[in-house]
Amino acid sequence: MAEHFEITMIEMDDVKYKNISQCLDGYWEKPWAELPEEQRQAWHLALGPIRGDDDKDGKEWDGRDAKAIIAANYDAVHEPAFTSARLVGWYDFTIDAKTWFDMENIKPKEAAMLMCQISPLDDVDPELIFVDDDKTSPDRYRLLLRVFEDKLSVPPEPRTLKQWRSIAQERGLRYHSWIDEYLQAIGITDDTASDLTATTEAAPELGTKTLNSSKIADIVDDEQDKTLADLFDPVTKESLEKMFPANGKWTTWAEHARANGLIEARKQRRLFNPYLAALWFLQRGVDDWDLARCNRVLAKNLPERSKDEAYKLTGDLK
Repeated sequence: MAEHFEITMIEMDDVKYKNISQCLDGYWEKPWAELPEEQRQAWHLALGPIRGDDDKDGKEWDGRDAKAIIAANYDAVHEPAFTSARLVGWYDFTIDAKTWFDMENIKPKEAAMLMCQISPLDDVDPELIFVDDDKTSPDRYRLLLRVFEDKLSVPPEPRTLKQWRSIAQERGLRYHSWIDEYLQAIGITDDTASDLTATTEAAPELGTKTLNSSKIADIVDDEQDKTLADLFDPVTKESLEKMFPANGKWTTWAEHARANGLIEARKQRRLFNPYLAALWFLQRGVDDWDLARCNRVLAKNLPERSKDEAYKLTGDLK
């Protein structure tokens, strides 16, 4: 039987998080007196609020050989990419989350159990189980199941776990928060999220694109998009992380591409079309990113065969 533990997501602005290890890299051997203020503050942060306040004169810094380990431990707990990866890994291990989200036909009882953080594979009676101090209860399970069974008959069609979740949200039903945290971590946005409109600044002839679909195929609906996608060769998730930094989240997103829709940008095993991946990335609603900025980054990363066609992305005719 799977154990039920609650994992708390650390709310943090992914874009603004500064990796402590990277900040201190190159300074490990320098004495405290030579450290710039930014590096001193980073060290105090890694030590923690109590120990950091006690090290204003740098004794902990000058007297330690394992400074890099302290910084790495802090990043492992606080960096958004790491917290997301741990959360995803935990639920993939304890409740087989990835497997269930990849399935195309989840039965009402399976959906109701999963939304109560109970594995349908466990030999348990969901009508007798309370999870995480009443975050889900037998009454909530029974209500979810009854609504799902009713929905199944009108019309009778296969539904994914994400679709069952949408039904629960539409009906205002309560369910365990794990499922929302997991979807957020693997890069799935709510179907009901407000539209994200991205406008190209440098190339007005490219117009505006409304990115409010969970499927790339629904966004790439004209020949111009397909032409732009054809300018690129497939790249790895590591290359996508360099082009569109997300604090390492491209790894988790790529591993769950089938569930979050990124699979439609995947052209070969573990390789993705950068243009289609950029459209998907914009749906995340990442601060300071719009279609114009994505196109400028894409133009700088064109393969040799397409460099003369960069103007198609930027509108900059030379």
